[in-house]
Amino acid sequence: MLMKIIGLKVGTRVGKEEIDAAMSHLQASGAFDTITYSLYGKEEPFRLVFHCAPAPTNQFGLGFRLDTEQWAAIALNVGINAHKLMGHKLNVDLRLGQCLNGSAHYIVDYPGWPTFNLKAETYKYAYGLQMMDFAPVIREYKGFKAMAYLSKLRWTNTDLQAGVKFQKFADLDNFVNEKFLGAFVNVITYTLDDRYFPRKGVDFKYGANCDFRKFDNSDMGFNPVGSFHVDLRAPIPMGPFALVPDLHYRSFFDSNVDEYHVSSYMYEPFSNMVGGCMYGRYVDQQIPFVGWEGAASMDNHVMVANLGLRLDAFKPLFFTLSGGYLRSAETMKGLFSNWQTTPDDISRRQHFGAAIEVGYDTVIGPIRGTLRWSDLNHRLQACLFIGYDF
Repeated sequence: MLMKIIGLKVGTRVGKEEIDAAMSHLQASGAFDTITYSLYGKEEPFRLVFHCAPAPTNQFGLGFRLDTEQWAAIALNVGINAHKLMGHKLNVDLRLGQCLNGSAHYIVDYPGWPTFNLKAETYKYAYGLQMMDFAPVIREYKGFKAMAYLSKLRWTNTDLQAGVKFQKFADLDNFVNEKFLGAFVNVITYTLDDRYFPRKGVDFKYGANCDFRKFDNSDMGFNPVGSFHVDLRAPIPMGPFALVPDLHYRSFFDSNVDEYHVSSYMYEPFSNMVGGCMYGRYVDQQIPFVGWEGAASMDNHVMVANLGLRLDAFKPLFFTLSGGYLRSAETMKGLFSNWQTTPDDISRRQHFGAAIEVGYDTVIGPIRGTLRWSDLNHRLQACLFIGYDF
Protein backbone atom coordinates (compact mmCIF):
# COMPACT_ATOMS: atom_id res chain seq x y z
CA MET A 1 0.00 0.00 0.00
CA LEU A 2 2.82 2.42 0.84
CA MET A 3 4.49 1.58 -2.45
CA LYS A 4 1.34 2.71 -4.26
CA ILE A 5 1.35 5.98 -2.31
CA ILE A 6 4.97 6.84 -3.13
CA GLY A 7 4.71 5.58 -6.70
CA LEU A 8 7.85 3.39 -6.61
CA LYS A 9 8.48 -0.31 -7.18
CA VAL A 10 11.00 -2.58 -5.47
CA GLY A 11 14.23 -2.58 -7.45
CA THR A 12 13.61 0.77 -9.14
CA ARG A 13 16.68 3.01 -9.46
CA VAL A 14 15.90 6.47 -8.08
CA GLY A 15 17.64 9.82 -7.66
CA LYS A 16 17.12 12.81 -5.41
CA GLU A 17 14.11 14.03 -7.40
CA GLU A 18 12.28 10.69 -7.05
CA ILE A 19 13.14 10.49 -3.32
CA ASP A 20 11.85 14.04 -2.71
CA ALA A 21 8.64 13.21 -4.59
CA ALA A 22 8.14 10.05 -2.51
CA MET A 23 8.69 12.02 0.71
CA SER A 24 6.12 14.58 -0.44
CA HIS A 25 3.53 11.86 -1.09
CA LEU A 26 4.13 10.32 2.35
CA GLN A 27 3.84 13.71 4.07
CA ALA A 28 0.70 14.57 2.08
CA SER A 29 -0.97 11.37 3.29
CA GLY A 30 -1.10 12.84 6.82
CA ALA A 31 -0.63 9.37 8.29
CA PHE A 32 2.83 9.99 9.76
CA ASP A 33 4.27 12.32 12.39
CA THR A 34 7.83 12.13 11.09
CA ILE A 35 9.33 10.77 7.89
CA THR A 36 13.03 10.20 7.21
CA TYR A 37 15.03 7.92 4.94
CA SER A 38 18.38 6.12 4.98
CA LEU A 39 20.68 4.73 2.31
CA TYR A 40 22.32 1.36 3.09
CA GLY A 41 25.24 -0.25 1.34
CA LYS A 42 28.94 0.38 0.68
CA GLU A 43 28.61 1.06 -3.04
CA GLU A 44 25.95 1.67 -5.67
CA PRO A 45 23.26 0.60 -5.98
CA PHE A 46 22.35 1.60 -2.41
CA ARG A 47 19.26 0.33 -0.62
CA LEU A 48 16.70 3.01 0.18
CA VAL A 49 14.63 2.66 3.37
CA PHE A 50 11.94 5.11 4.56
CA HIS A 51 11.39 5.48 8.32
CA CYS A 52 7.79 6.52 9.12
CA ALA A 53 6.47 7.21 12.63
CA PRO A 54 2.66 6.87 12.56
CA ALA A 55 0.46 9.77 13.63
CA PRO A 56 -2.67 9.44 15.80
CA THR A 57 -5.67 8.31 13.73
CA ASN A 58 -7.99 11.09 14.92
CA GLN A 59 -7.15 14.73 15.47
CA PHE A 60 -8.34 17.80 17.33
CA GLY A 61 -6.99 21.23 16.51
CA LEU A 62 -7.39 24.68 18.04
CA GLY A 63 -6.01 27.82 16.44
CA PHE A 64 -6.00 31.50 17.36
CA ARG A 65 -5.39 34.50 15.15
CA LEU A 66 -5.25 38.21 15.91
CA ASP A 67 -4.92 40.95 13.29
CA THR A 68 -5.87 44.57 12.74
CA GLU A 69 -8.18 43.67 9.87
CA GLN A 70 -10.47 41.17 11.60
CA TRP A 71 -9.29 41.43 15.23
CA ALA A 72 -9.62 38.06 16.96
CA ALA A 73 -10.58 34.74 15.38
CA ILE A 74 -10.61 31.15 16.65
CA ALA A 75 -10.44 28.01 14.52
CA LEU A 76 -11.55 24.55 15.67
CA ASN A 77 -10.95 21.27 13.84
CA VAL A 78 -12.11 17.72 14.56
CA GLY A 79 -10.89 14.93 12.31
CA ILE A 80 -12.32 11.41 12.41
CA ASN A 81 -9.89 8.89 10.88
CA ALA A 82 -8.06 11.96 9.59
CA HIS A 83 -4.65 10.25 9.53
CA LYS A 84 -5.63 6.85 8.21
CA LEU A 85 -3.83 5.81 5.06
CA MET A 86 -7.08 4.75 3.44
CA GLY A 87 -10.79 4.45 4.05
CA HIS A 88 -13.49 6.88 5.14
CA LYS A 89 -12.56 10.18 6.79
CA LEU A 90 -14.43 13.19 8.14
CA ASN A 91 -13.09 16.66 8.90
CA VAL A 92 -15.22 19.31 10.64
CA ASP A 93 -13.93 22.90 10.79
CA LEU A 94 -15.36 25.94 12.58
CA ARG A 95 -14.12 29.53 12.42
CA LEU A 96 -15.40 32.06 14.97
CA GLY A 97 -14.83 35.80 14.67
CA GLN A 98 -16.03 38.74 12.65
CA CYS A 99 -16.30 36.25 9.81
CA LEU A 100 -18.08 32.98 10.63
CA ASN A 101 -17.46 29.76 8.75
CA GLY A 102 -18.34 26.12 9.33
CA SER A 103 -17.66 23.13 7.09
CA ALA A 104 -17.87 19.34 7.03
CA HIS A 105 -15.67 17.39 4.58
CA TYR A 106 -16.29 13.68 3.98
CA ILE A 107 -13.54 11.76 2.16
CA VAL A 108 -13.28 8.27 0.69
CA ASP A 109 -9.64 7.54 -0.06
CA TYR A 110 -8.03 4.29 -1.29
CA PRO A 111 -4.55 3.94 -2.86
CA GLY A 112 -4.57 3.67 -6.62
CA TRP A 113 -8.00 5.32 -6.92
CA PRO A 114 -9.11 8.95 -7.11
CA THR A 115 -10.29 10.38 -3.80
CA PHE A 116 -14.02 11.07 -3.55
CA ASN A 117 -14.97 14.24 -1.67
CA LEU A 118 -18.25 15.62 -0.32
CA LYS A 119 -18.02 19.04 1.32
CA ALA A 120 -20.68 21.34 2.77
CA GLU A 121 -19.87 24.85 3.99
CA THR A 122 -21.88 27.69 5.50
CA TYR A 123 -20.53 31.17 6.12
CA LYS A 124 -21.27 34.77 7.05
CA TYR A 125 -18.65 37.34 6.06
CA ALA A 126 -18.18 41.01 6.87
CA TYR A 127 -15.29 43.01 5.45
CA GLY A 128 -14.16 46.53 4.54
CA LEU A 129 -14.69 47.27 0.84
CA GLN A 130 -11.93 49.69 -0.16
CA MET A 131 -13.02 52.81 -2.08
CA MET A 132 -10.97 55.52 -3.76
CA ASP A 133 -10.10 58.31 -1.29
CA PHE A 134 -12.83 57.15 1.12
CA ALA A 135 -12.91 55.06 4.27
CA PRO A 136 -13.77 51.38 3.67
CA VAL A 137 -17.47 50.52 3.35
CA ILE A 138 -18.60 47.54 5.44
CA ARG A 139 -20.09 44.77 3.30
CA GLU A 140 -21.94 41.76 4.71
CA TYR A 141 -23.13 38.60 3.00
CA LYS A 142 -23.83 34.99 3.88
CA GLY A 143 -24.16 31.76 1.97
CA PHE A 144 -24.06 28.00 1.73
CA LYS A 145 -21.97 25.85 -0.60
CA ALA A 146 -21.99 22.11 -1.29
CA MET A 147 -19.46 20.32 -3.50
CA ALA A 148 -18.94 16.80 -4.80
CA TYR A 149 -15.62 16.22 -6.54
CA LEU A 150 -12.75 13.87 -7.28
CA SER A 151 -9.20 14.67 -6.25
CA LYS A 152 -5.79 12.96 -6.17
CA LEU A 153 -5.96 12.65 -9.95
CA ARG A 154 -2.30 13.52 -9.80
CA TRP A 155 1.06 13.38 -11.38
CA THR A 156 4.27 13.59 -9.31
CA ASN A 157 3.54 16.76 -7.30
CA THR A 158 0.36 17.89 -9.03
CA ASP A 159 -3.23 17.27 -7.97
CA LEU A 160 -6.22 17.57 -10.30
CA GLN A 161 -9.63 18.26 -8.74
CA ALA A 162 -12.88 18.18 -10.71
CA GLY A 163 -16.52 18.19 -9.68
CA VAL A 164 -19.83 20.02 -9.30
CA LYS A 165 -21.04 22.55 -6.75
CA PHE A 166 -24.22 24.21 -5.53
CA GLN A 167 -24.07 27.61 -3.88
CA LYS A 168 -26.63 29.87 -2.25
CA PHE A 169 -25.75 33.50 -1.74
CA ALA A 170 -27.52 36.25 0.24
CA ASP A 171 -26.47 39.90 0.08
CA LEU A 172 -27.44 41.35 3.47
CA ASP A 173 -27.26 44.95 2.20
CA ASN A 174 -29.50 44.62 -0.86
CA PHE A 175 -31.66 41.67 0.27
CA VAL A 176 -30.55 39.55 -2.68
CA ASN A 177 -30.92 35.77 -2.45
CA GLU A 178 -29.55 33.70 -5.33
CA LYS A 179 -28.89 29.98 -5.93
CA PHE A 180 -26.58 28.54 -8.59
CA LEU A 181 -25.37 25.16 -9.84
CA GLY A 182 -21.97 24.84 -11.50
CA ALA A 183 -18.90 22.75 -12.26
CA PHE A 184 -15.21 23.33 -11.63
CA VAL A 185 -11.75 21.96 -12.28
CA ASN A 186 -8.52 22.91 -10.47
CA VAL A 187 -4.90 21.87 -11.00
CA ILE A 188 -2.60 22.41 -7.99
CA THR A 189 1.15 22.03 -7.63
CA TYR A 190 2.54 22.81 -4.17
CA THR A 191 6.17 22.18 -3.19
CA LEU A 192 7.02 25.23 -1.03
CA ASP A 193 9.36 24.46 1.88
CA ASP A 194 7.50 26.96 4.11
CA ARG A 195 4.06 28.52 3.79
CA TYR A 196 4.96 31.96 5.16
CA PHE A 197 8.70 32.44 4.60
CA PRO A 198 9.56 30.08 1.69
CA ARG A 199 12.97 29.93 0.04
CA LYS A 200 12.35 27.22 -2.55
CA GLY A 201 9.57 25.32 -4.25
CA VAL A 202 6.48 26.52 -6.08
CA ASP A 203 2.81 27.15 -5.43
CA PHE A 204 1.14 26.97 -8.83
CA LYS A 205 -2.63 26.79 -9.37
CA TYR A 206 -4.88 27.16 -12.37
CA GLY A 207 -8.46 26.23 -13.00
CA ALA A 208 -11.86 27.06 -14.41
CA ASN A 209 -15.39 27.39 -13.07
CA CYS A 210 -18.79 27.62 -14.76
CA ASP A 211 -22.11 28.39 -13.06
CA PHE A 212 -24.59 27.11 -15.66
CA ARG A 213 -27.91 27.00 -13.80
CA LYS A 214 -29.74 29.59 -11.68
CA PHE A 215 -32.67 28.66 -9.46
CA ASP A 216 -35.35 31.34 -8.97
CA ASN A 217 -38.85 32.33 -9.97
CA SER A 218 -37.98 35.47 -11.90
CA ASP A 219 -38.62 35.96 -15.60
CA MET A 220 -35.14 37.35 -16.17
CA GLY A 221 -33.03 34.94 -18.20
CA PHE A 222 -29.66 33.70 -17.01
CA ASN A 223 -26.64 32.95 -19.15
CA PRO A 224 -23.79 30.83 -17.74
CA VAL A 225 -21.04 32.70 -15.89
CA GLY A 226 -17.55 31.30 -16.34
CA SER A 227 -14.15 32.11 -14.86
CA PHE A 228 -10.53 31.15 -15.36
CA HIS A 229 -7.59 31.76 -13.03
CA VAL A 230 -3.83 31.27 -12.85
CA ASP A 231 -1.81 31.83 -9.64
CA LEU A 232 1.94 31.43 -9.19
CA ARG A 233 4.25 31.92 -6.20
CA ALA A 234 7.84 30.83 -6.74
CA PRO A 235 10.58 32.06 -4.34
CA ILE A 236 14.12 32.46 -5.63
CA PRO A 237 16.95 32.11 -3.03
CA MET A 238 19.69 34.73 -3.40
CA GLY A 239 22.20 34.11 -0.61
CA PRO A 240 20.90 35.85 2.53
CA PHE A 241 17.92 37.13 0.53
CA ALA A 242 14.91 35.55 -1.13
CA LEU A 243 13.09 37.11 -4.06
CA VAL A 244 9.41 36.13 -3.93
CA PRO A 245 7.29 36.84 -7.05
CA ASP A 246 3.54 36.39 -6.51
CA LEU A 247 1.56 36.51 -9.78
CA HIS A 248 -2.19 36.25 -10.40
CA TYR A 249 -4.52 36.39 -13.39
CA ARG A 250 -8.30 35.97 -13.30
CA SER A 251 -11.08 36.48 -15.86
CA PHE A 252 -14.85 36.33 -15.51
CA PHE A 253 -16.87 35.68 -18.65
CA ASP A 254 -20.35 37.03 -18.01
CA SER A 255 -22.83 37.56 -20.87
CA ASN A 256 -25.51 38.88 -18.50
CA VAL A 257 -24.39 42.46 -19.21
CA ASP A 258 -25.86 45.58 -20.75
CA GLU A 259 -24.32 47.87 -23.36
CA TYR A 260 -22.14 49.44 -20.64
CA HIS A 261 -20.64 46.07 -19.62
CA VAL A 262 -22.57 46.15 -16.32
CA SER A 263 -23.61 42.68 -15.15
CA SER A 264 -26.96 41.76 -13.64
CA TYR A 265 -25.01 39.61 -11.14
CA MET A 266 -22.44 41.94 -9.56
CA TYR A 267 -22.22 39.87 -6.36
CA GLU A 268 -19.17 38.69 -4.45
CA PRO A 269 -19.10 35.17 -6.00
CA PHE A 270 -19.04 36.74 -9.47
CA SER A 271 -16.59 39.58 -8.76
CA ASN A 272 -12.84 39.93 -8.86
CA MET A 273 -11.84 40.98 -5.34
CA VAL A 274 -8.31 42.18 -4.66
CA GLY A 275 -6.55 43.08 -1.41
CA GLY A 276 -5.02 41.90 1.84
CA CYS A 277 -2.31 39.32 2.40
CA MET A 278 -4.47 36.17 2.42
CA TYR A 279 -5.64 34.33 -0.69
CA GLY A 280 -9.42 33.77 -0.71
CA ARG A 281 -10.11 35.36 2.68
CA TYR A 282 -13.58 36.80 1.96
CA VAL A 283 -14.41 35.17 -1.37
CA ASP A 284 -12.86 32.10 -3.01
CA GLN A 285 -11.32 34.17 -5.80
CA GLN A 286 -9.87 37.00 -3.67
CA ILE A 287 -6.35 37.92 -4.85
CA PRO A 288 -3.71 39.22 -2.37
CA PHE A 289 -2.29 42.70 -3.01
CA VAL A 290 0.36 44.46 -0.95
CA GLY A 291 -1.31 47.89 -1.20
CA TRP A 292 -4.30 47.65 1.13
CA GLU A 293 -6.18 45.64 3.73
CA GLY A 294 -9.69 44.29 3.18
CA ALA A 295 -10.72 43.98 -0.45
CA ALA A 296 -11.60 46.13 -3.45
CA SER A 297 -13.88 45.09 -6.30
CA MET A 298 -12.28 45.10 -9.73
CA ASP A 299 -13.45 44.61 -13.32
CA ASN A 300 -14.09 41.23 -14.98
CA HIS A 301 -10.46 40.80 -16.06
CA VAL A 302 -7.62 41.43 -13.63
CA MET A 303 -3.94 40.68 -13.19
CA VAL A 304 -1.80 41.32 -10.13
CA ALA A 305 1.98 41.17 -9.70
CA ASN A 306 3.45 41.33 -6.18
CA LEU A 307 7.22 41.15 -5.72
CA GLY A 308 8.92 40.83 -2.34
CA LEU A 309 12.60 41.00 -1.42
CA ARG A 310 13.08 39.27 1.95
CA LEU A 311 16.17 39.27 4.15
CA ASP A 312 16.60 35.85 5.78
CA ALA A 313 20.01 36.35 7.41
CA PHE A 314 18.56 36.79 10.92
CA LYS A 315 15.89 34.09 10.87
CA PRO A 316 13.54 33.45 12.55
CA LEU A 317 13.44 37.25 12.14
CA PHE A 318 12.61 38.37 8.58
CA PHE A 319 12.52 41.75 6.85
CA THR A 320 10.61 42.18 3.58
CA LEU A 321 10.26 45.05 1.13
CA SER A 322 7.42 44.56 -1.38
CA GLY A 323 5.90 46.29 -4.36
CA GLY A 324 2.73 45.51 -6.28
CA TYR A 325 1.07 46.33 -9.58
CA LEU A 326 -2.61 45.73 -10.34
CA ARG A 327 -4.46 46.15 -13.61
CA SER A 328 -8.11 45.44 -14.42
CA ALA A 329 -10.37 46.00 -17.41
CA GLU A 330 -13.92 45.33 -18.58
CA THR A 331 -12.67 43.25 -21.52
CA MET A 332 -9.71 40.92 -21.99
CA LYS A 333 -8.53 43.02 -24.92
CA GLY A 334 -8.55 46.11 -22.73
CA LEU A 335 -6.46 44.32 -20.11
CA PHE A 336 -3.54 43.91 -22.51
CA SER A 337 -3.80 47.13 -24.53
CA ASN A 338 -3.53 50.90 -24.04
CA TRP A 339 -1.33 50.83 -20.94
CA GLN A 340 -1.55 54.62 -20.54
CA THR A 341 -4.72 54.84 -18.45
CA THR A 342 -6.25 58.11 -17.29
CA PRO A 343 -8.39 58.86 -14.19
CA ASP A 344 -11.52 59.35 -16.32
CA ASP A 345 -11.05 56.08 -18.21
CA ILE A 346 -13.53 53.78 -16.46
CA SER A 347 -13.05 50.88 -18.91
CA ARG A 348 -9.63 50.01 -17.43
CA ARG A 349 -7.62 50.96 -14.38
CA GLN A 350 -4.32 50.26 -12.72
CA HIS A 351 -2.97 50.68 -9.20
CA PHE A 352 0.36 50.52 -7.43
CA GLY A 353 1.18 49.46 -3.88
CA ALA A 354 4.16 49.11 -1.58
CA ALA A 355 4.80 47.58 1.83
CA ILE A 356 7.51 47.09 4.46
CA GLU A 357 7.15 44.06 6.73
CA VAL A 358 8.92 42.68 9.78
CA GLY A 359 8.11 39.04 10.53
CA TYR A 360 9.04 36.57 13.26
CA ASP A 361 8.40 32.82 12.98
CA THR A 362 7.14 31.31 16.26
CA VAL A 363 5.58 28.04 17.44
CA ILE A 364 2.14 29.73 17.55
CA GLY A 365 2.50 30.96 13.98
CA PRO A 366 4.17 33.93 12.33
CA ILE A 367 4.01 37.42 13.84
CA ARG A 368 4.11 40.12 11.18
CA GLY A 369 3.96 43.89 11.31
CA THR A 370 3.36 45.69 8.01
CA LEU A 371 3.23 49.29 6.81
CA ARG A 372 1.32 49.63 3.49
CA TRP A 373 0.51 52.30 0.94
CA SER A 374 -1.34 52.37 -2.39
CA ASP A 375 -2.58 54.96 -4.86
CA LEU A 376 -6.15 53.63 -4.48
CA ASN A 377 -6.78 55.55 -1.26
CA HIS A 378 -3.45 57.38 -0.79
CA ARG A 379 -3.22 56.31 2.86
CA LEU A 380 -0.60 54.59 4.96
CA GLN A 381 -1.99 51.52 6.72
CA ALA A 382 -0.28 49.90 9.71
CA CYS A 383 -1.18 46.20 10.04
CA LEU A 384 -0.40 43.54 12.63
CA PHE A 385 -0.91 39.78 12.15
CA ILE A 386 -0.41 37.17 14.88
CA GLY A 387 -0.95 33.48 14.18
CA TYR A 388 -1.55 31.20 11.22
CA ASP A 389 -3.73 32.24 8.28
CA PHE A 390 -7.31 30.97 8.32
